[in-house]
Amino acid sequence: MTPPLIAVIGPLETPLLQAWIEHYRTLGIDDFHLALHLPEHALPGTEHRLREALARCGIVPAWWNTAPGTRPPTPTCATASEPRPERSGT
Repeated sequence: MTPPLIAVIGPLETPLLQAWIEHYRTLGIDDFHLALHLPEHALPGTEHRLREALARCGIVPAWWNTAPGTRPPTPTCATASEPRPERSGT
C-alpha cells in the first residue's frame, strides 16, 4: 500500500501544481492530503483558482488557512466538497 502524500501548498501557479500532482501520481501516489496556506501577498482569487485546479485532479484540500489579519476564505468552488473551518494563525 502506498502511503499518502501530506503537504501544505501556498499560492503557486496552476501549471506547477498540476505538474507536481502528476509527478507524484507517476510515482504511485493516489492519496493526497493537502492544506492551502494563503499569505497576505496572495492575489485575490488565488484560493478559488487553486481549489478549481485541485478539483480537476480529483483532490479536495483537507483544510486551509489565511495569514492573520487577511481576508476570510472565498466561497468554495462548485466542483469541490464543503470546506472545513478556517484555521487562521495555526
